[in-house]
Amino acid sequence: GATASATFTVGTPIAVVDGAAYGASASVQADQADPNPSNDLASASVTVSNRADLGITGTVDRRAAKSGDLVRFTFDVVNGGPGAAGSVVVTDQVPAGLQLVSASSTVGGCGGTTLVSCSLGTMAGGASATITVHARVTAGGGTRVVNAATVASPNHDPVAGNNSTSVALDVKGKPSR
Repeated sequence: GATASATFTVGTPIAVVDGAAYGASASVQADQADPNPSNDLASASVTVSNRADLGITGTVDRRAAKSGDLVRFTFDVVNGGPGAAGSVVVTDQVPAGLQLVSASSTVGGCGGTTLVSCSLGTMAGGASATITVHARVTAGGGTRVVNAATVASPNHDPVAGNNSTSVALDVKGKPSR
């Protein structure tokens, strides 16, 4: 009548396909005859739910600026879950009328000159990050400049409609010729 137990912990890659099923089985043998061989095999399976609702919102420190002014765009990224999102990237195509000065993130890092790319890595459900983009206004007066950013991950996102945002900036002053 001796008993033994074992626990196995298995990890899955963050970017596993939502709904993927995994199974495992184990068997036991002894060097003596088993009076009940029907309980010598066990199996288990699990279906992975790997959905991550990423969302992004944006603001600018002022709605109107003059040519030559420095403006700050802030993009807030949230993983609404329920699962973790792997390889999260935010991209911001700096539009004509703005010149990138700097870009930074509270998580990971950013790079680029006209296309800013911020690699945020893995974001657990409920995690957030803030990207700050400083730019100099180069557009002439009477212009509206729209800066758009997008967040993406290889994970299944059940609400893709909140993965992009855009922020408008009106340029004051005389139009450039």
